[in-house]
Amino acid sequence: MPGKALVIDANILIRAVLGKGVFELIERYAARVLFVVPAIAYSDAEEHVTHLAITRRNDPQTAIALLHSFYVW
Repeated sequence: MPGKALVIDANILIRAVLGKGVFELIERYAARVLFVVPAIAYSDAEEHVTHLAITRRNDPQTAIALLHSFYVW
């Protein structure tokens, strides 16, 4: 069980989906840190990630799939 917890907001979650740096940090520290995403932050990210993916010329379906992979009950 991780010893520390970190709350992630919608902006950080979107950066994890569309970028490399945040995703790599989460991946690196996942064994030691519990990352918590409030439902409202997840909902906000879901609302904007498709448009942002298209704007950045990324596949929006891949972005949504990655976002959904972060959602754990």
